[in-house]
Amino acid sequence: MDAASAPLSLHLIRVFDAPRDLVWAAWTDPEHLAQWWGPVDHPASTVDMDVRTGATWRNCLHGVHDGRDLWQNGVFKEVTPPERLVFSFVWEQDGERGVPNEVTVTFEDLGAQTRMTFVQGPFETTGERDGHGYGWGSSFDRLAQYLPHFSQSGGIAVQRQAHHHIFVIEREFTYPPALVFFGYSNEDARRAWFTGPPDWERGERKFDFRVGGFEVSEGGPKGGFVSRYEGRILEIVPDERIITAFMMYIDGAPMTASLSTVEFKPGDYGTLLKYTEQIVFLDGHDHLPQRIEGSEGIFDAFEIYLEAQHQKKD
Repeated sequence: MDAASAPLSLHLIRVFDAPRDLVWAAWTDPEHLAQWWGPVDHPASTVDMDVRTGATWRNCLHGVHDGRDLWQNGVFKEVTPPERLVFSFVWEQDGERGVPNEVTVTFEDLGAQTRMTFVQGPFETTGERDGHGYGWGSSFDRLAQYLPHFSQSGGIAVQRQAHHHIFVIEREFTYPPALVFFGYSNEDARRAWFTGPPDWERGERKFDFRVGGFEVSEGGPKGGFVSRYEGRILEIVPDERIITAFMMYIDGAPMTASLSTVEFKPGDYGTLLKYTEQIVFLDGHDHLPQRIEGSEGIFDAFEIYLEAQHQKKD
């Protein structure tokens, strides 16, 4: 086989200033892999990995600038701790970033350092190979920055971060404030619209609408992550305002802490609803566009609920 017809593969070698066991843990523990997986402009927003031979993995990269979600998945073909990983790799959007191929990662013990050799292929074009080269290269830069955050006991410590944002969503409904307020605050009504996507499995639900009362809402895709909302109501002004402090968790790990204010004001055609969220993204979970998109989806569901209630009365 001549060079022109030889399969195109990506070869990368990095030497990390960390022992092999810890580099292996950074690759195989989903909590820590989420801290560095994906290039700097497309960090991982979802990591679902079961690192066993024959088991599957599925991760999502989220575009910092364009807000796009890029899903990738594969199957672990070989897991030999702490020496070697082999897994298949494919982008879920056919034709966008290449064809299915295979990744092999080996870890060589250099004492206080680790030599990692990464091979991926085959690729159909040099452009596809080089594009993946940028992505993995940036990911490994992030891994090198993350590895010094080890605990003295030998485990990996999550890099603690707190990124602050604020966003506002405004909606106008053709119903009076009292009706919109009821739909937002009544337990039975809220169960009808304050949920995730229709295909999510539902978990624990609680709602105690009073000052100092708590709300819990849990769910997630079948076989996937578990999203959990825990909130405490700080203020209620009937038909006018609700202020809530809440936390969001993914698989038990804290993702965000927020203070939300919902205002209900009379408008020309009904009710003006203004939702303001002051949010702190914790420990690398800084995905504001995704959070805004999810919140917009919740208010879409609320609008559908109000319309359905209106039609029932007609």
